[in-house]
Amino acid sequence: MRIIQTFTLVVAALVLVGCGGSGGADESEFIGLWAGDWQAPGFSTSGTAELNVDAGGAITGTTITTGVSGTGTITGSINGDGDVTATLNWPGLSAITASGNLSTDGSNLTGSLTTTGSNPQTVNFQLAKQ
Repeated sequence: MRIIQTFTLVVAALVLVGCGGSGGADESEFIGLWAGDWQAPGFSTSGTAELNVDAGGAITGTTITTGVSGTGTITGSINGDGDVTATLNWPGLSAITASGNLSTDGSNLTGSLTTTGSNPQTVNFQLAKQ
């Protein structure tokens, strides 16, 4: 009898745990299409970027650098705190990796990424939700 009571309590506890909460994850405030400008003062250059962030935090996008022909690509990820890791690629050039933090007020996405390597540089982003 004691085994049945214990089993019943365990099943009841599992049912209560399974019913807790809304059952769905909170939607990230970073999800969506963002477009705007970036500046890299250490490289003395700037450009535009268009980024898409999906529900899983994956980043895909393009960038155009002022004075450089060709469109670059951006791939990476962003977590719920805005921490970003990304790879930037331009035709004919070596890939550049960067990490940093972006924040949003719901309408604007701003922040900085720092490139890795022997000459790290900061890239500042000011993007608007599309």
